[in-house]
Amino acid sequence: MSVEHQNSLAALLKNPLSENRTSETSSSLVGTADCSSNRDNGLGSRDSHSVKEVNQKILAVLETTAASDEESLLSKFRFYKTDDPSDLVVDLPLVSSKAAVILGRLQFLSDCRTSIPLIIVDSAAVFLAESVSGLTGVVVPHATDFHSTFFTIAIILFTLVVHHIHGLYPGVGLGQSIEFRRILRTVLIVSLASGVSLVASPIQNLSPLVSFLVFSLGLILLLPLSRATARIILGRFNWWTQSVLVVGDGAKAESVFQNLSRSSQEGLRPVGIVYDATNHWVGDANGARVYLGPTSAIEQILLAMRTSRVVIASADAMQDFHFGHYCNIPHVSLQAPWSNHPTEKATLVERNGTAEIHCFQRGLSPSALIAKRVMDVFLILCCSPLFIPMFATIACLIKLSSKGPVFYGQARLGKNGKSFRIWKFRSMVPNADTVLQKYLINHPELQDEWSHNHKLKNDPRITSIGHLLRKTSLDELPQLWNVLVGEMSLVGPRPIIDHDQYDRKYVENHPDVFALYTSVRPGITGLWQISGRNDLSYLHRIACDREYIQNWSCMSDVYILWRTIKTAILREGAY
Repeated sequence: MSVEHQNSLAALLKNPLSENRTSETSSSLVGTADCSSNRDNGLGSRDSHSVKEVNQKILAVLETTAASDEESLLSKFRFYKTDDPSDLVVDLPLVSSKAAVILGRLQFLSDCRTSIPLIIVDSAAVFLAESVSGLTGVVVPHATDFHSTFFTIAIILFTLVVHHIHGLYPGVGLGQSIEFRRILRTVLIVSLASGVSLVASPIQNLSPLVSFLVFSLGLILLLPLSRATARIILGRFNWWTQSVLVVGDGAKAESVFQNLSRSSQEGLRPVGIVYDATNHWVGDANGARVYLGPTSAIEQILLAMRTSRVVIASADAMQDFHFGHYCNIPHVSLQAPWSNHPTEKATLVERNGTAEIHCFQRGLSPSALIAKRVMDVFLILCCSPLFIPMFATIACLIKLSSKGPVFYGQARLGKNGKSFRIWKFRSMVPNADTVLQKYLINHPELQDEWSHNHKLKNDPRITSIGHLLRKTSLDELPQLWNVLVGEMSLVGPRPIIDHDQYDRKYVENHPDVFALYTSVRPGITGLWQISGRNDLSYLHRIACDREYIQNWSCMSDVYILWRTIKTAILREGAY
Protein backbone atom coordinates (compact mmCIF):
# COMPACT_ATOMS: atom_id res chain seq x y z
CA MET A 1 0.00 0.00 0.00
CA SER A 2 1.31 3.43 -0.85
CA VAL A 3 2.12 5.97 1.82
CA GLU A 4 -0.65 8.18 0.44
CA HIS A 5 -3.23 5.40 0.86
CA GLN A 6 -2.03 4.60 4.38
CA ASN A 7 -2.31 8.24 5.39
CA SER A 8 -5.76 8.50 3.83
CA LEU A 9 -7.05 5.49 5.73
CA ALA A 10 -5.44 6.64 8.98
CA ALA A 11 -7.13 10.01 8.65
CA LEU A 12 -10.51 8.33 8.35
CA LEU A 13 -9.91 5.97 11.24
CA LYS A 14 -8.90 8.78 13.58
CA ASN A 15 -12.30 10.39 13.18
CA PRO A 16 -15.04 8.21 14.69
CA LEU A 17 -18.36 8.02 12.94
CA SER A 18 -21.34 10.06 13.96
CA GLU A 19 -23.45 8.79 16.86
CA ASN A 20 -26.66 9.60 14.98
CA ARG A 21 -26.76 6.47 12.89
CA THR A 22 -29.84 5.30 11.15
CA SER A 23 -31.20 1.88 12.02
CA GLU A 24 -30.12 0.71 8.56
CA THR A 25 -26.44 1.53 9.03
CA SER A 26 -26.45 0.36 12.66
CA SER A 27 -27.62 -3.06 11.60
CA SER A 28 -24.90 -3.30 8.95
CA LEU A 29 -21.96 -3.39 11.38
CA VAL A 30 -19.39 -5.76 9.96
CA GLY A 31 -16.01 -4.70 11.33
CA THR A 32 -14.26 -3.36 14.41
CA ALA A 33 -10.97 -1.54 14.14
CA ASP A 34 -7.98 -2.41 16.23
CA CYS A 35 -7.57 0.70 18.34
CA SER A 36 -3.91 0.01 19.04
CA SER A 37 -3.05 1.07 15.49
CA ASN A 38 -5.79 3.49 14.60
CA ARG A 39 -6.46 5.61 17.65
CA ASP A 40 -4.47 8.37 19.23
CA ASN A 41 -4.47 8.96 22.99
CA GLY A 42 -7.43 11.29 22.92
CA LEU A 43 -10.93 10.77 21.67
CA GLY A 44 -10.84 13.58 19.16
CA SER A 45 -13.86 15.31 17.74
CA ARG A 46 -16.39 13.53 15.60
CA ASP A 47 -16.44 14.68 11.99
CA SER A 48 -19.51 15.51 9.94
CA HIS A 49 -19.00 12.86 7.28
CA SER A 50 -22.03 10.70 6.68
CA VAL A 51 -21.65 6.99 7.19
CA LYS A 52 -22.07 6.41 3.45
CA GLU A 53 -19.32 8.87 2.55
CA VAL A 54 -16.89 7.35 5.03
CA ASN A 55 -17.66 3.84 3.79
CA GLN A 56 -17.08 4.86 0.18
CA LYS A 57 -13.71 6.44 1.03
CA ILE A 58 -12.59 3.34 2.96
CA LEU A 59 -13.65 1.11 0.05
CA ALA A 60 -11.74 3.33 -2.36
CA VAL A 61 -8.58 2.81 -0.32
CA LEU A 62 -9.20 -0.94 -0.16
CA GLU A 63 -9.74 -1.22 -3.93
CA THR A 64 -6.36 0.40 -4.67
CA THR A 65 -4.51 -1.64 -2.06
CA ALA A 66 -1.87 -3.99 -3.38
CA ALA A 67 -2.50 -7.67 -2.75
CA SER A 68 0.65 -7.93 -0.67
CA ASP A 69 -0.49 -5.12 1.59
CA GLU A 70 -4.13 -6.21 1.87
CA GLU A 71 -3.44 -8.94 4.41
CA SER A 72 -1.62 -6.44 6.64
CA LEU A 73 -4.50 -3.99 6.34
CA LEU A 74 -7.22 -6.57 7.02
CA SER A 75 -5.40 -7.76 10.14
CA LYS A 76 -6.41 -4.49 11.77
CA PHE A 77 -10.11 -5.32 11.40
CA ARG A 78 -12.58 -8.08 12.26
CA PHE A 79 -14.66 -8.54 9.08
CA TYR A 80 -17.84 -10.51 8.50
CA LYS A 81 -19.61 -11.33 5.27
CA THR A 82 -22.18 -8.86 4.02
CA ASP A 83 -24.41 -8.83 0.96
CA ASP A 84 -23.69 -5.16 0.25
CA PRO A 85 -20.02 -4.14 0.54
CA SER A 86 -21.04 -0.48 0.41
CA ASP A 87 -22.60 -0.95 3.85
CA LEU A 88 -19.18 -1.52 5.44
CA VAL A 89 -19.00 0.32 8.75
CA VAL A 90 -15.97 0.55 11.03
CA ASP A 91 -16.82 1.07 14.72
CA LEU A 92 -13.91 2.38 16.72
CA PRO A 93 -13.51 1.88 20.48
CA LEU A 94 -14.39 4.84 22.65
CA VAL A 95 -11.30 4.17 24.77
CA SER A 96 -7.76 4.10 23.40
CA SER A 97 -5.40 1.17 23.92
CA LYS A 98 -3.17 3.25 26.19
CA ALA A 99 -6.11 4.10 28.43
CA ALA A 100 -7.26 0.45 28.33
CA VAL A 101 -4.00 -0.62 29.99
CA ILE A 102 -4.56 1.92 32.76
CA LEU A 103 -8.17 0.80 33.25
CA GLY A 104 -7.05 -2.82 33.42
CA ARG A 105 -4.68 -1.97 36.25
CA LEU A 106 -7.40 -0.03 38.04
CA GLN A 107 -9.74 -3.01 37.77
CA PHE A 108 -7.07 -5.31 39.20
CA LEU A 109 -6.46 -3.00 42.16
CA SER A 110 -10.20 -2.66 42.75
CA ASP A 111 -10.63 -6.43 42.74
CA CYS A 112 -7.80 -6.79 45.26
CA ARG A 113 -9.23 -4.08 47.50
CA THR A 114 -12.66 -5.75 47.45
CA SER A 115 -11.35 -9.30 47.83
CA ILE A 116 -8.90 -8.91 50.73
CA PRO A 117 -11.51 -8.15 53.44
CA LEU A 118 -13.66 -11.06 52.23
CA ILE A 119 -10.65 -13.38 52.24
CA ILE A 120 -9.90 -12.40 55.84
CA VAL A 121 -13.52 -12.98 56.89
CA ASP A 122 -13.73 -16.36 55.14
CA SER A 123 -10.43 -17.47 56.66
CA ALA A 124 -11.66 -16.51 60.12
CA ALA A 125 -14.90 -18.45 59.58
CA VAL A 126 -13.04 -21.62 58.57
CA PHE A 127 -10.61 -21.21 61.46
CA LEU A 128 -13.48 -20.81 63.91
CA ALA A 129 -15.29 -23.87 62.53
CA GLU A 130 -12.13 -25.97 62.83
CA SER A 131 -11.44 -24.62 66.33
CA VAL A 132 -14.94 -25.41 67.56
CA SER A 133 -14.60 -28.90 66.13
CA GLY A 134 -11.24 -29.24 67.89
CA LEU A 135 -12.66 -28.06 71.21
CA THR A 136 -15.08 -30.97 71.19
CA GLY A 137 -12.07 -33.23 71.56
CA VAL A 138 -13.05 -35.02 68.37
CA VAL A 139 -10.82 -33.72 65.61
CA VAL A 140 -7.34 -34.24 67.05
CA PRO A 141 -7.60 -34.91 70.79
CA HIS A 142 -3.95 -36.02 71.16
CA ALA A 143 -2.39 -34.40 68.11
CA THR A 144 0.76 -32.34 68.20
CA ASP A 145 0.64 -28.61 67.54
CA PHE A 146 2.30 -29.25 64.19
CA HIS A 147 -0.45 -31.51 62.93
CA SER A 148 -3.20 -29.20 64.18
CA THR A 149 -1.63 -26.09 62.64
CA PHE A 150 -0.90 -27.83 59.35
CA PHE A 151 -4.47 -29.08 59.03
CA THR A 152 -5.92 -25.65 59.83
CA ILE A 153 -3.72 -23.82 57.32
CA ALA A 154 -4.34 -26.40 54.62
CA ILE A 155 -8.12 -26.35 55.00
CA ILE A 156 -8.20 -22.53 55.00
CA LEU A 157 -6.13 -22.31 51.83
CA PHE A 158 -8.21 -25.01 50.17
CA THR A 159 -11.42 -23.15 51.03
CA LEU A 160 -10.08 -19.91 49.57
CA VAL A 161 -9.05 -21.66 46.36
CA VAL A 162 -12.48 -23.27 45.92
CA HIS A 163 -14.14 -19.94 46.69
CA HIS A 164 -12.04 -18.33 43.96
CA ILE A 165 -12.97 -21.04 41.48
CA HIS A 166 -16.63 -20.37 42.23
CA GLY A 167 -16.19 -16.66 41.50
CA LEU A 168 -16.56 -15.46 45.10
CA TYR A 169 -13.52 -13.17 44.81
CA PRO A 170 -14.02 -10.32 44.35
CA GLY A 171 -17.70 -11.30 44.36
CA VAL A 172 -18.85 -7.91 43.08
CA GLY A 173 -22.43 -7.76 41.83
CA LEU A 174 -23.41 -11.15 43.25
CA GLY A 175 -26.91 -11.38 44.68
CA GLN A 176 -27.45 -13.02 48.05
CA SER A 177 -29.04 -16.11 46.54
CA ILE A 178 -26.24 -16.72 44.03
CA GLU A 179 -23.53 -16.11 46.61
CA PHE A 180 -25.14 -18.45 49.13
CA ARG A 181 -25.41 -21.27 46.61
CA ARG A 182 -21.78 -20.87 45.59
CA ILE A 183 -20.73 -20.90 49.23
CA LEU A 184 -22.76 -24.05 49.77
CA ARG A 185 -20.95 -25.76 46.90
CA THR A 186 -17.67 -24.77 48.50
CA VAL A 187 -18.82 -26.21 51.83
CA LEU A 188 -19.68 -29.53 50.18
CA ILE A 189 -16.27 -29.80 48.53
CA VAL A 190 -14.28 -28.66 51.59
CA SER A 191 -16.26 -30.91 53.94
CA LEU A 192 -15.64 -33.92 51.75
CA ALA A 193 -11.93 -33.13 51.51
CA SER A 194 -11.60 -32.63 55.28
CA GLY A 195 -13.49 -35.86 55.94
CA VAL A 196 -11.15 -37.80 53.67
CA SER A 197 -8.09 -36.26 55.31
CA LEU A 198 -9.34 -37.13 58.79
CA VAL A 199 -10.09 -40.73 57.83
CA ALA A 200 -6.59 -41.07 56.38
CA SER A 201 -4.96 -39.41 59.41
CA PRO A 202 -2.40 -41.58 61.27
CA ILE A 203 -3.40 -40.08 64.62
CA GLN A 204 -5.07 -42.56 66.96
CA ASN A 205 -8.32 -42.28 68.94
CA LEU A 206 -10.09 -40.19 66.33
CA SER A 207 -13.75 -40.23 65.51
CA PRO A 208 -13.79 -39.17 61.82
CA LEU A 209 -17.56 -39.32 61.36
CA VAL A 210 -18.37 -37.04 64.30
CA SER A 211 -15.54 -34.71 63.34
CA PHE A 212 -16.84 -34.50 59.80
CA LEU A 213 -20.34 -33.59 60.99
CA VAL A 214 -19.17 -30.98 63.51
CA PHE A 215 -16.81 -29.27 61.09
CA SER A 216 -19.30 -29.35 58.19
CA LEU A 217 -22.05 -27.92 60.34
CA GLY A 218 -19.71 -25.13 61.45
CA LEU A 219 -18.90 -24.28 57.83
CA ILE A 220 -22.56 -24.28 56.80
CA LEU A 221 -23.42 -21.87 59.60
CA LEU A 222 -20.36 -19.63 59.68
CA LEU A 223 -19.34 -19.12 56.05
CA PRO A 224 -22.69 -17.68 54.79
CA LEU A 225 -23.34 -15.80 58.04
CA SER A 226 -19.90 -14.19 58.15
CA ARG A 227 -20.13 -13.22 54.49
CA ALA A 228 -23.53 -11.57 54.91
CA THR A 229 -22.37 -9.70 58.02
CA ALA A 230 -19.17 -8.55 56.33
CA ARG A 231 -21.07 -7.21 53.32
CA ILE A 232 -23.43 -5.23 55.56
CA ILE A 233 -20.48 -3.60 57.32
CA LEU A 234 -18.17 -3.15 54.32
CA GLY A 235 -20.96 -1.80 52.12
CA ARG A 236 -21.00 1.36 54.25
CA PHE A 237 -17.51 2.34 53.08
CA ASN A 238 -16.78 3.72 49.62
CA TRP A 239 -13.23 2.37 49.65
CA TRP A 240 -14.55 -1.21 49.55
CA THR A 241 -17.12 -0.74 46.77
CA GLN A 242 -16.22 -0.51 43.09
CA SER A 243 -17.38 2.57 41.20
CA VAL A 244 -19.66 2.15 38.18
CA LEU A 245 -20.37 4.52 35.31
CA VAL A 246 -23.87 4.47 33.81
CA VAL A 247 -24.06 5.18 30.07
CA GLY A 248 -27.48 6.15 28.76
CA ASP A 249 -30.23 8.69 28.97
CA GLY A 250 -33.85 8.87 30.04
CA ALA A 251 -35.71 7.18 32.85
CA LYS A 252 -33.92 3.88 32.20
CA ALA A 253 -30.52 5.33 33.08
CA GLU A 254 -31.86 7.05 36.20
CA SER A 255 -33.54 3.82 37.30
CA VAL A 256 -30.29 1.89 36.91
CA PHE A 257 -28.39 4.61 38.78
CA GLN A 258 -30.82 4.46 41.69
CA ASN A 259 -30.76 0.64 41.78
CA LEU A 260 -26.96 0.67 41.87
CA SER A 261 -27.09 3.19 44.70
CA ARG A 262 -28.83 0.49 46.74
CA SER A 263 -26.26 -2.17 45.81
CA SER A 264 -23.43 -1.18 48.11
CA GLN A 265 -23.56 -4.56 49.86
CA GLU A 266 -22.88 -6.17 46.48
CA GLY A 267 -19.77 -4.00 46.15
CA LEU A 268 -21.13 -1.54 43.59
CA ARG A 269 -21.34 2.25 43.76
CA PRO A 270 -22.52 4.47 40.85
CA VAL A 271 -20.52 7.63 40.27
CA GLY A 272 -22.53 9.28 37.54
CA ILE A 273 -24.27 9.12 34.18
CA VAL A 274 -22.70 9.72 30.78
CA TYR A 275 -24.94 10.62 27.86
CA ASP A 276 -25.22 12.91 24.86
CA ALA A 277 -27.36 15.77 26.16
CA THR A 278 -30.52 16.68 24.24
CA ASN A 279 -33.55 18.79 24.94
CA HIS A 280 -35.68 15.68 25.27
CA TRP A 281 -34.38 14.65 28.67
CA VAL A 282 -33.37 16.93 31.51
CA GLY A 283 -33.45 14.52 34.45
CA ASP A 284 -35.75 14.58 37.45
CA ALA A 285 -36.30 17.38 39.89
CA ASN A 286 -34.71 15.49 42.77
CA GLY A 287 -31.29 15.52 41.14
CA ALA A 288 -30.95 11.73 41.05
CA ARG A 289 -29.03 12.12 37.78
CA VAL A 290 -25.34 13.00 38.06
CA TYR A 291 -24.28 14.18 34.61
CA LEU A 292 -20.56 13.74 33.97
CA GLY A 293 -20.30 14.45 30.26
CA PRO A 294 -21.03 13.14 26.74
CA THR A 295 -20.14 9.69 25.49
CA SER A 296 -17.37 11.15 23.34
CA ALA A 297 -15.51 12.00 26.57
CA ILE A 298 -15.99 8.62 28.24
CA GLU A 299 -12.25 7.87 28.25
CA GLN A 300 -11.40 11.04 30.14
CA ILE A 301 -14.31 10.46 32.53
CA LEU A 302 -13.29 6.88 33.30
CA LEU A 303 -9.72 7.95 34.04
CA ALA A 304 -10.80 10.96 36.09
CA MET A 305 -13.27 8.92 38.17
CA ARG A 306 -10.81 5.99 38.37
CA THR A 307 -13.50 3.53 37.40
CA SER A 308 -13.30 0.59 35.01
CA ARG A 309 -16.92 -0.58 35.13
CA VAL A 310 -19.62 0.60 32.74
CA VAL A 311 -23.35 -0.18 32.61
CA ILE A 312 -25.13 0.49 29.31
CA ALA A 313 -28.65 1.58 30.24
CA SER A 314 -30.39 3.29 27.34
CA ALA A 315 -33.90 2.39 26.24
CA ASP A 316 -32.70 1.20 22.81
CA ALA A 317 -29.44 -0.35 24.03
CA MET A 318 -30.11 -3.75 22.49
CA GLN A 319 -30.77 -2.28 19.05
CA ASP A 320 -27.84 0.16 18.89
CA PHE A 321 -25.24 -1.54 21.09
CA HIS A 322 -21.98 -2.50 19.41
CA PHE A 323 -19.39 -4.01 21.68
CA GLY A 324 -16.63 -2.61 19.49
CA HIS A 325 -17.26 0.78 21.10
CA TYR A 326 -16.55 -0.60 24.57
CA CYS A 327 -14.03 -3.38 23.88
CA ASN A 328 -11.25 -1.56 25.75
CA ILE A 329 -13.23 -1.21 29.00
CA PRO A 330 -12.49 -4.07 31.47
CA HIS A 331 -16.06 -4.61 32.68
CA VAL A 332 -19.15 -3.81 30.58
CA SER A 333 -22.71 -4.66 31.61
CA LEU A 334 -25.71 -4.35 29.29
CA GLN A 335 -29.20 -3.81 30.68
CA ALA A 336 -31.56 -5.95 28.59
CA PRO A 337 -35.06 -4.53 27.97
CA TRP A 338 -36.74 -7.88 28.64
CA SER A 339 -38.58 -8.79 31.81
CA ASN A 340 -40.18 -11.91 33.29
CA HIS A 341 -37.66 -14.24 31.67
CA PRO A 342 -35.87 -17.20 33.31
CA THR A 343 -32.32 -16.31 34.31
CA GLU A 344 -31.29 -19.17 36.61
CA LYS A 345 -29.75 -21.31 33.88
CA ALA A 346 -29.50 -18.70 31.11
CA THR A 347 -26.32 -18.80 29.05
CA LEU A 348 -24.99 -16.48 26.35
CA VAL A 349 -23.73 -18.23 23.22
CA GLU A 350 -22.25 -16.78 20.03
CA ARG A 351 -23.32 -18.46 16.82
CA ASN A 352 -22.27 -17.21 13.39
CA GLY A 353 -21.55 -13.74 14.73
CA THR A 354 -24.90 -13.51 16.53
CA ALA A 355 -25.37 -13.66 20.30
CA GLU A 356 -28.00 -16.11 21.51
CA ILE A 357 -29.50 -16.38 25.01
CA HIS A 358 -30.42 -19.95 26.00
CA CYS A 359 -32.91 -20.32 28.87
CA PHE A 360 -33.51 -23.62 30.63
CA GLN A 361 -36.29 -24.16 33.20
CA ARG A 362 -35.27 -26.94 35.57
CA GLY A 363 -38.77 -27.09 37.00
CA LEU A 364 -39.89 -28.96 33.89
CA SER A 365 -37.29 -31.70 34.28
CA PRO A 366 -38.66 -34.96 35.78
CA SER A 367 -35.36 -35.70 37.51
CA ALA A 368 -35.34 -32.26 39.13
CA LEU A 369 -38.91 -32.71 40.35
CA ILE A 370 -38.01 -36.07 41.86
CA ALA A 371 -35.00 -34.50 43.58
CA LYS A 372 -37.22 -31.78 45.04
CA ARG A 373 -39.69 -34.34 46.35
CA VAL A 374 -36.94 -36.48 47.88
CA MET A 375 -35.42 -33.43 49.56
CA ASP A 376 -38.80 -32.49 51.08
CA VAL A 377 -39.41 -35.91 52.61
CA PHE A 378 -35.81 -36.36 53.73
CA LEU A 379 -35.67 -33.02 55.58
CA ILE A 380 -38.99 -33.64 57.34
CA LEU A 381 -37.96 -37.10 58.51
CA CYS A 382 -34.58 -35.85 59.70
CA CYS A 383 -36.15 -33.00 61.68
CA SER A 384 -39.06 -35.02 63.08
CA PRO A 385 -37.37 -35.53 66.50
CA LEU A 386 -37.43 -31.76 66.85
CA PHE A 387 -40.92 -31.20 65.44
CA ILE A 388 -42.81 -33.81 67.48
CA PRO A 389 -42.16 -32.20 70.90
CA MET A 390 -42.96 -28.78 69.43
CA PHE A 391 -46.29 -30.07 68.11
CA ALA A 392 -47.26 -31.42 71.53
CA THR A 393 -46.27 -28.22 73.36
CA ILE A 394 -48.09 -25.89 70.96
CA ALA A 395 -51.23 -28.06 71.03
CA CYS A 396 -51.36 -27.82 74.84
CA LEU A 397 -50.91 -24.05 74.78
CA ILE A 398 -53.72 -23.62 72.25
CA LYS A 399 -56.15 -25.68 74.32
CA LEU A 400 -55.25 -23.74 77.46
CA SER A 401 -55.55 -20.29 75.86
CA SER A 402 -58.99 -20.59 74.20
CA LYS A 403 -61.80 -22.96 73.44
CA GLY A 404 -61.94 -24.71 70.10
CA PRO A 405 -59.96 -27.22 68.03
CA VAL A 406 -56.17 -27.30 67.89
CA PHE A 407 -55.97 -27.36 64.10
CA TYR A 408 -57.61 -25.19 61.49
CA GLY A 409 -58.24 -26.33 57.92
CA GLN A 410 -58.93 -24.18 54.86
CA ALA A 411 -59.47 -24.98 51.18
CA ARG A 412 -56.64 -23.85 48.88
CA LEU A 413 -55.73 -24.29 45.23
CA GLY A 414 -52.81 -26.59 44.54
CA LYS A 415 -51.01 -28.20 41.64
CA ASN A 416 -53.07 -28.56 38.44
CA GLY A 417 -55.73 -26.34 40.02
CA LYS A 418 -56.91 -29.06 42.39
CA SER A 419 -58.39 -28.00 45.70
CA PHE A 420 -56.94 -29.36 48.95
CA ARG A 421 -57.26 -28.59 52.64
CA ILE A 422 -54.30 -26.82 54.18
CA TRP A 423 -53.68 -27.30 57.91
CA LYS A 424 -52.52 -24.79 60.50
CA PHE A 425 -52.41 -24.47 64.25
CA ARG A 426 -55.50 -22.45 65.18
CA SER A 427 -54.44 -18.89 65.99
CA MET A 428 -57.89 -17.23 65.92
CA VAL A 429 -61.06 -17.33 67.95
CA PRO A 430 -63.66 -19.92 66.77
CA ASN A 431 -66.11 -17.30 65.38
CA ALA A 432 -63.40 -15.38 63.50
CA ASP A 433 -65.52 -14.26 60.53
CA THR A 434 -68.23 -12.72 62.72
CA VAL A 435 -65.65 -10.91 64.84
CA LEU A 436 -63.97 -9.51 61.71
CA GLN A 437 -67.22 -8.18 60.21
CA LYS A 438 -68.17 -6.40 63.42
CA TYR A 439 -64.68 -4.95 63.78
CA LEU A 440 -64.62 -3.52 60.24
CA ILE A 441 -68.09 -1.99 60.75
CA ASN A 442 -66.87 -0.26 63.91
CA HIS A 443 -63.54 0.75 62.26
CA PRO A 444 -64.33 1.69 58.63
CA GLU A 445 -60.92 3.36 58.24
CA LEU A 446 -59.35 -0.13 58.25
CA GLN A 447 -61.45 -1.33 55.32
CA ASP A 448 -58.79 -0.23 52.81
CA GLU A 449 -56.06 -2.09 54.68
CA TRP A 450 -58.14 -5.25 54.65
CA SER A 451 -59.12 -4.88 50.98
CA HIS A 452 -55.51 -4.30 49.94
CA ASN A 453 -53.73 -7.21 51.68
CA HIS A 454 -56.57 -9.18 53.30
CA LYS A 455 -54.67 -8.76 56.58
CA LEU A 456 -54.81 -6.42 59.56
CA LYS A 457 -51.81 -5.51 61.68
CA ASN A 458 -54.03 -5.40 64.76
CA ASP A 459 -56.37 -8.27 63.98
CA PRO A 460 -59.03 -8.73 66.71
CA ARG A 461 -59.55 -12.39 65.76
CA ILE A 462 -56.11 -13.55 66.88
CA THR A 463 -55.78 -15.19 70.29
CA SER A 464 -53.02 -14.47 72.80
CA ILE A 465 -50.98 -17.54 71.86
CA GLY A 466 -51.92 -16.93 68.21
CA HIS A 467 -49.88 -13.72 68.10
CA LEU A 468 -46.75 -15.65 69.06
CA LEU A 469 -47.47 -18.45 66.61
CA ARG A 470 -47.97 -16.05 63.72
CA LYS A 471 -44.93 -13.87 64.43
CA THR A 472 -42.69 -16.94 64.58
CA SER A 473 -44.57 -18.73 61.76
CA LEU A 474 -45.04 -21.76 64.02
CA ASP A 475 -48.71 -21.86 63.06
CA GLU A 476 -47.55 -23.24 59.68
CA LEU A 477 -45.97 -26.40 61.14
CA PRO A 478 -49.00 -28.68 60.54
CA GLN A 479 -48.48 -28.10 56.82
CA LEU A 480 -45.62 -30.56 57.09
CA TRP A 481 -48.38 -33.17 56.83
CA ASN A 482 -49.51 -31.59 53.56
CA VAL A 483 -45.94 -31.94 52.33
CA LEU A 484 -45.68 -35.60 53.35
CA VAL A 485 -48.88 -36.55 51.50
CA GLY A 486 -47.72 -34.70 48.38
CA GLU A 487 -50.14 -31.75 48.39
CA MET A 488 -47.45 -29.15 49.14
CA SER A 489 -43.70 -28.67 49.14
CA LEU A 490 -41.40 -27.13 51.74
CA VAL A 491 -40.62 -24.28 49.33
CA GLY A 492 -42.93 -22.87 46.69
CA PRO A 493 -45.47 -20.14 45.97
CA ARG A 494 -47.85 -19.40 48.82
CA PRO A 495 -51.09 -21.42 48.36
CA ILE A 496 -53.91 -19.16 47.19
CA ILE A 497 -57.60 -19.04 48.11
CA ASP A 498 -60.02 -18.88 45.19
CA HIS A 499 -62.49 -16.57 46.92
CA ASP A 500 -63.94 -13.13 46.14
CA GLN A 501 -62.44 -11.62 49.29
CA TYR A 502 -58.99 -13.13 48.93
CA ASP A 503 -57.08 -14.30 45.84
CA ARG A 504 -59.63 -14.08 43.04
CA LYS A 505 -57.73 -11.20 41.41
CA TYR A 506 -54.65 -13.49 41.29
CA VAL A 507 -56.64 -15.91 39.15
CA GLU A 508 -58.48 -13.40 36.98
CA ASN A 509 -56.02 -10.50 36.57
CA HIS A 510 -52.83 -12.53 36.24
CA PRO A 511 -53.70 -15.66 34.26
CA ASP A 512 -50.10 -16.08 33.03
CA VAL A 513 -48.72 -16.26 36.57
CA PHE A 514 -51.65 -18.42 37.69
CA ALA A 515 -50.80 -20.89 34.92
CA LEU A 516 -47.27 -21.09 36.33
CA TYR A 517 -48.67 -21.44 39.85
CA THR A 518 -50.79 -24.47 38.95
CA SER A 519 -47.76 -26.20 37.42
CA VAL A 520 -46.03 -26.65 40.80
CA ARG A 521 -46.88 -27.57 44.37
CA PRO A 522 -47.44 -24.59 46.69
CA GLY A 523 -44.98 -24.24 49.56
CA ILE A 524 -44.86 -23.62 53.30
CA THR A 525 -42.25 -20.95 52.72
CA GLY A 526 -41.10 -19.19 49.59
CA LEU A 527 -39.51 -16.16 47.98
CA TRP A 528 -42.36 -13.92 49.11
CA GLN A 529 -41.87 -14.84 52.78
CA ILE A 530 -38.15 -14.06 52.82
CA SER A 531 -38.53 -10.87 50.75
CA GLY A 532 -40.73 -8.99 53.18
CA ARG A 533 -43.88 -11.06 53.53
CA ASN A 534 -46.81 -8.92 54.69
CA ASP A 535 -44.78 -5.74 54.24
CA LEU A 536 -44.91 -6.28 50.47
CA SER A 537 -47.78 -5.40 48.19
CA TYR A 538 -49.99 -8.07 46.64
CA LEU A 539 -48.50 -7.37 43.18
CA HIS A 540 -45.02 -7.92 44.63
CA ARG A 541 -46.16 -11.28 45.95
CA ILE A 542 -47.32 -12.28 42.46
CA ALA A 543 -43.99 -11.13 41.01
CA CYS A 544 -42.15 -13.26 43.59
CA ASP A 545 -44.18 -16.31 42.56
CA ARG A 546 -43.28 -15.78 38.91
CA GLU A 547 -39.59 -15.31 39.66
CA TYR A 548 -39.41 -18.38 41.88
CA ILE A 549 -41.19 -20.74 39.47
CA GLN A 550 -39.23 -19.63 36.40
CA ASN A 551 -35.87 -19.79 38.17
CA TRP A 552 -36.39 -22.77 40.47
CA SER A 553 -33.53 -25.05 41.46
CA CYS A 554 -32.77 -27.29 44.44
CA MET A 555 -30.05 -24.84 45.49
CA SER A 556 -32.52 -21.96 45.46
CA ASP A 557 -34.79 -24.00 47.75
CA VAL A 558 -31.91 -24.51 50.18
CA TYR A 559 -31.23 -20.78 50.14
CA ILE A 560 -34.88 -19.93 50.84
CA LEU A 561 -34.99 -22.43 53.71
CA TRP A 562 -31.85 -20.85 55.15
CA ARG A 563 -33.30 -17.35 54.88
CA THR A 564 -36.59 -18.54 56.37
CA ILE A 565 -34.80 -19.30 59.64
CA LYS A 566 -33.55 -15.71 59.79
CA THR A 567 -36.97 -14.33 58.84
CA ALA A 568 -38.72 -16.39 61.53
CA ILE A 569 -36.22 -15.43 64.25
CA LEU A 570 -36.33 -11.72 63.43
CA ARG A 571 -40.09 -11.83 62.73
CA GLU A 572 -39.65 -9.93 59.48
CA GLY A 573 -42.98 -8.93 57.91
CA ALA A 574 -44.99 -11.18 60.23
CA TYR A 575 -48.23 -10.04 61.87
